[in-house]
Amino acid sequence: MDREGHGIPLPEEAAGLLGEILENMATGKSVAVVGQDREVTADEAARLLDVPLPFLSGLVKDRELRYHLSGNERLFWFGDVLALKGKRDIERHEAIGRMALMELEAGTYDRVLLPEGEDER
Repeated sequence: MDREGHGIPLPEEAAGLLGEILENMATGKSVAVVGQDREVTADEAARLLDVPLPFLSGLVKDRELRYHLSGNERLFWFGDVLALKGKRDIERHEAIGRMALMELEAGTYDRVLLPEGEDER
């Protein structure tokens, strides 16, 4: 409702986002709403991607993440960083799924394989 008590139409995307915000707040997690065009520093981008700075430099070199300079500092667009994080998360989950499938097919998924000569303790 607006300040005068009138209903405001809520787009479906906003309803989902508000639900997610409320769920996080209910569990004590902090929440921040940030515009996609916000700029983040290299340190912030590395922290968001959970990678060390040299790895981030490699992503830039490989043109996986664009940036612009402000003085001597590289600045990244928040939306680009989040998009890359999502892409990397999907790739990681797919790789784990492929590895689990290979283990299932080999019959070793739920077995502990020890090097020869070692016994279970």
